[in-house]
Amino acid sequence: MEKRAVLIVETLDRGSRALEQNLRSFSDDDPVHHMKRQAMVAGTTLESMQLYEVLRSLEFLRSLPEVDSSRITIAGKGETGVNGLYAALLDGKVERIVLGTPPPSHRQGPTYLGILRYTDIPRSSR
Repeated sequence: MEKRAVLIVETLDRGSRALEQNLRSFSDDDPVHHMKRQAMVAGTTLESMQLYEVLRSLEFLRSLPEVDSSRITIAGKGETGVNGLYAALLDGKVERIVLGTPPPSHRQGPTYLGILRYTDIPRSSR
């Protein structure tokens, strides 16, 4: 029987993270809106920061002795899946990507500064 290790990455605006809890002090009670604004102040986007988290998670996963670093699969759906896709492309060592229901274009998300100058999410010909 083949053993598998699974790492679930909960990025900045997903799930019940401490950052979201801290942002409840804002009067409009929209933590994602405030995270996006804070990212802009830092000169980036929330999605770029999420992509960075996925890349660091890959680095952590490879540091575990029980993980075969040549057999890593990234799976995700929607905008989160696209973050996983770009993480795999930037990492260059991911064996497989499973991407479900990606948005038809970066115009719907995820947002990376200047991405449409170079590429877009291709539509499936199916």
